[in-house]
Amino acid sequence: MGKAGGRAAAPTVALELSGTAAAVRSLLATVDVGGVLVLVGSVFPGPDLAVSPEQLVRRLLTIRGVHNYAPRHLEQAVRFLADGGRRYPFAEQVGVVFPLEEVDAALAATGHPRVGVRP
Repeated sequence: MGKAGGRAAAPTVALELSGTAAAVRSLLATVDVGGVLVLVGSVFPGPDLAVSPEQLVRRLLTIRGVHNYAPRHLEQAVRFLADGGRRYPFAEQVGVVFPLEEVDAALAATGHPRVGVRP
């Protein structure tokens, strides 16, 4: 993710793993024109989410749900990260990494669109 005008450029693809409506709303507002929002964590009942069809159309957005993946998919993902994942700048996608004891500071951090929390 690059910088545009002093702020982080909008992501083209956003993965939502927590399953919270607030996170989905946040990513819908953040993803770039023509972007894809992938919902992985929304596997349990929760509050309804209002989505503006006009925004989906004007911004050419795609929302995709992912569920019922097989164990082999996890194996493939781990193999990708172990073998070829080093070729991609995954570490650059996360700013400061906080220890779990400093989770409040991590949630308050605003210098990077993503922070890490280490258990």
